[in-house]
Amino acid sequence: MYEELLNAWKREASSVELQPIPRDFYRRLNVFMRRLREDEKLADRESIQGKLLSKALEVSVKLVEDLCYLRLTKIMDASIRGVVEWDKLADDERPFAREFSKILEEYNRMVRRIVEGRYTPSEAMFREGGLKLVRFTADIPSFVGVDLKVYGPFKVEDVAYIPEENAIQLVKQGIAVDVDITE
Repeated sequence: MYEELLNAWKREASSVELQPIPRDFYRRLNVFMRRLREDEKLADRESIQGKLLSKALEVSVKLVEDLCYLRLTKIMDASIRGVVEWDKLADDERPFAREFSKILEEYNRMVRRIVEGRYTPSEAMFREGGLKLVRFTADIPSFVGVDLKVYGPFKVEDVAYIPEENAIQLVKQGIAVDVDITE
């Protein structure tokens, strides 16, 4: 998997266009990183093998972070231009690309309404009383939000935007905590 990661990073770093990756790439990469971390933890840090595993983990983390950042910026750029090449996305990137496209559409709709003189602040997508970002502290099954959309199911440590009214209740119940993205 390391070679596949390195090759994916090289292709992405050397091209302006988004490069295709296998649809299950991130799932397999997750397994690789988990095993690498476990192996590095178990190894004698003073041994050659331990030092090699530490270095391999360090390099792999940098490659993963850089690859993901490169791909995200290209996905956002493609969304802005309206030319997302869905066949080049991994399964785990698709929801983010869809959500970014929705946000972009909503933003463009707001701009058009402002230009037309027909905008009211209550039309904004993430307005007061809109969606709130929370991190779940307990597993929770799917539920219908106050906006009548289905959310979940969620597992411990999942992060999601949910209707603010639902978020307030879940925080009060100790099932979720607010995530502050302003820092």
